[in-house]
Amino acid sequence: MPEDKQKLLMQEIQLLTVRERRMLKRINLLRMSLDDSGASSGDETGMTVVSHKSGLEKDKETDLLEYRGKLGQIQNIEDALTRVQARKQAAIDALHRYGVDDARLEIEMMKLDLAALKLGGQEQQIEDDGFLDALNTESRSLWGDADDD
Repeated sequence: MPEDKQKLLMQEIQLLTVRERRMLKRINLLRMSLDDSGASSGDETGMTVVSHKSGLEKDKETDLLEYRGKLGQIQNIEDALTRVQARKQAAIDALHRYGVDDARLEIEMMKLDLAALKLGGQEQQIEDDGFLDALNTESRSLWGDADDD
């Protein structure tokens, strides 16, 4: 696998891991504030302020607060967390798949090299021209047969 693809996948996995941790922290904070039942803030409704706007209404300055339920926020974060985890798993699978594909490619290349060596070895077989037989005959006549003793 090209180095840049591997680096990009690793960076994506790291980024998704950071997002996952942040979401888990947010869920934990919301759950802890829900368990406290607003003991410190006087909020016993399970609601949190998600936005604050100030403006004029009938020539009077007013504050507009938007509330959202904590359980709904937790559920939304958990849904987003599921999507992030699915993307992270897909990136991990892609990284693994590239590694396995590279290993398979390397094995196939080794098989091809081995097959080429086998075929190349068959083509390079030397024809017996009788030289070894002649050499053996000549050596017997010069040195005699050592087995005759």
